[in-house]
Amino acid sequence: MPMGKVVVKIKLTNYFELELKRRKLRKDKPRSVETEALVDTGATRLYLQSNLIKALGLRKESPNPEHGNKQMSEEY
Repeated sequence: MPMGKVVVKIKLTNYFELELKRRKLRKDKPRSVETEALVDTGATRLYLQSNLIKALGLRKESPNPEHGNKQMSEEY
Protein backbone atom coordinates (compact mmCIF):
# COMPACT_ATOMS: atom_id res chain seq x y z
CA MET A 1 0.00 0.00 0.00
CA PRO A 2 1.48 3.41 -0.95
CA MET A 3 2.36 5.79 1.84
CA GLY A 4 0.59 9.14 1.81
CA LYS A 5 0.64 12.22 3.93
CA VAL A 6 -2.07 12.75 6.50
CA VAL A 7 -3.14 16.30 7.31
CA VAL A 8 -5.62 17.10 10.08
CA LYS A 9 -7.31 20.25 11.33
CA ILE A 10 -6.26 21.14 14.89
CA LYS A 11 -7.19 23.80 17.41
CA LEU A 12 -4.43 25.23 19.61
CA THR A 13 -5.14 27.26 22.75
CA ASN A 14 -2.81 29.23 25.00
CA TYR A 15 -2.89 26.93 28.04
CA PHE A 16 -1.63 29.58 30.49
CA GLU A 17 -4.47 31.93 29.54
CA LEU A 18 -6.94 29.03 29.68
CA GLU A 19 -5.90 28.23 33.27
CA LEU A 20 -6.11 31.89 34.30
CA LYS A 21 -9.64 32.02 32.87
CA ARG A 22 -10.59 28.78 34.66
CA ARG A 23 -9.35 30.23 37.97
CA LYS A 24 -11.26 33.45 37.27
CA LEU A 25 -8.02 35.47 37.12
CA ARG A 26 -8.60 36.49 33.49
CA LYS A 27 -11.69 38.05 31.95
CA ASP A 28 -10.74 37.75 28.27
CA LYS A 29 -11.19 34.56 26.29
CA PRO A 30 -7.92 32.59 25.90
CA ARG A 31 -6.26 32.98 22.50
CA SER A 32 -6.87 30.07 20.12
CA VAL A 33 -6.13 29.31 16.49
CA GLU A 34 -7.27 26.60 14.10
CA THR A 35 -4.82 25.33 11.52
CA GLU A 36 -3.85 22.25 9.58
CA ALA A 37 -1.05 19.98 10.72
CA LEU A 38 0.88 17.16 9.11
CA VAL A 39 0.60 13.95 11.15
CA ASP A 40 3.87 12.19 12.00
CA THR A 41 3.25 9.13 14.17
CA GLY A 42 6.87 9.09 15.35
CA ALA A 43 7.02 12.77 16.33
CA THR A 44 7.71 13.80 19.92
CA ARG A 45 7.43 17.56 19.37
CA LEU A 46 5.15 20.04 17.69
CA TYR A 47 6.70 22.81 15.67
CA LEU A 48 4.63 25.93 15.02
CA GLN A 49 4.97 28.60 12.38
CA SER A 50 5.98 32.04 13.66
CA ASN A 51 2.57 33.52 12.83
CA LEU A 52 0.84 30.89 15.04
CA ILE A 53 3.26 31.52 17.90
CA LYS A 54 2.49 35.23 17.71
CA ALA A 55 -1.29 34.70 17.41
CA LEU A 56 -1.27 32.55 20.57
CA GLY A 57 0.87 35.03 22.50
CA LEU A 58 3.68 32.51 22.98
CA ARG A 59 7.41 33.04 22.78
CA LYS A 60 9.67 31.33 20.30
CA GLU A 61 12.31 29.01 21.72
CA SER A 62 15.31 27.46 20.08
CA PRO A 63 15.34 23.71 19.56
CA ASN A 64 16.86 21.69 22.37
CA PRO A 65 20.37 20.74 21.17
CA GLU A 66 20.12 17.38 22.95
CA HIS A 67 17.12 16.43 20.79
CA GLY A 68 18.21 18.12 17.58
CA ASN A 69 19.24 16.57 14.31
CA LYS A 70 22.56 15.07 15.36
CA GLN A 71 24.34 12.73 13.05
CA MET A 72 24.50 9.23 14.42
CA SER A 73 27.91 7.64 14.63
CA GLU A 74 29.08 4.14 15.34
CA GLU A 75 31.96 3.15 17.55
CA TYR A 76 34.09 0.14 16.62
